[in-house]
Parts: sequence; C-alpha cells; structure tokens
Amino acid sequence: ADRFVVAPKVLVERQAITDRRVSGVLGRAYFRSDPDASGSRSVDAGETIPDSYWYAIGRDDALESRLVELINDRLR
Repeated sequence: ADRFVVAPKVLVERQAITDRRVSGVLGRAYFRSDPDASGSRSVDAGETIPDSYWYAIGRDDALESRLVELINDRLR
C-alpha cells in the first residue's frame, strides 16, 4: 500500500506598490495614486522593479493546523 504525507504550508504575503514621481520646479514629490506620473524612487536609484509585487513575510501556523484537521476529517 502506498502512503502519502500531506503537509500544508500557508504563506502570508504583503503587496508592495512602488511610488511614482511627479516632477516640478520646486523638487520631487512621490505619490502612489497617480498612475500617469513618470519616474519613481527605484528608477531614480537605477533599479528596475515592477509597479507592484508580493513578497512573503511569514507563515500562518493556525491556518496550517486547521487545514490539517479538515484534511484528516475528510479522510476518516
């Protein structure tokens, strides 16, 4: 008989939205809400990153445990 192990992993992620620059005579201001503005802090620093992206900040142990319980209940 084949045996399988199920180990749910739940990642908690955060969305990052890059700032956009609005240039003017008096200097630079950064706003997230103006999609038509050109430039950004990252572009000014010579970096290229997407306008928004997700990155993991940890795991949800409680939800992982709950998923294990639900899976075990279904297998019984």
